[in-house]
Amino acid sequence: MRRPYKNLVFSVFDLQGMYVLALAFDMLPPPLRTGAAARLATLVEARGGRLDTGFLSVPYLLDVLWDHGYRDLARRVLWQSEMPSWLYEVDRGATTVRESWDAMAPDGTVRPVSLNHYAFGCVDDWLYRRVAGIRPTSPGYRTVTIDPDLSCGVEWVRAHVGTPYQGK
Repeated sequence: MRRPYKNLVFSVFDLQGMYVLALAFDMLPPPLRTGAAARLATLVEARGGRLDTGFLSVPYLLDVLWDHGYRDLARRVLWQSEMPSWLYEVDRGATTVRESWDAMAPDGTVRPVSLNHYAFGCVDDWLYRRVAGIRPTSPGYRTVTIDPDLSCGVEWVRAHVGTPYQGK
């Protein structure tokens, strides 16, 4: 379905977010999931391993890629340093997560958006669950699985999740 918008033509089938949400929330029948995941991977690759996602879908992107067999692509997206990406911000001195992928232009110009916003900070959750490998197996982290992903480009990982069950 193509629609004109301010002299541009786009299709929802060209947006990563639509695939991310459909896969993350099991909105597709099983026979269509593999193809949808492949299309998502193709869209991410076509952007050079960069995102075109926003607030609603970015929290699920890395997990959807991971869970559908695109672990290396999820790792490349994590380590991407060109805008839009998490490391683009870090490489420009960010100590907090910004509200917008383009909060700071390549020339250093800062847009009037929040420079301390959780929207894209969802990557922290993924780092704990996938890179550090700390995943709850029961409510409140009463029991956990520890399975770090040391193939992601780090030599070691240190992480801690405080729970009411520590030492019990």
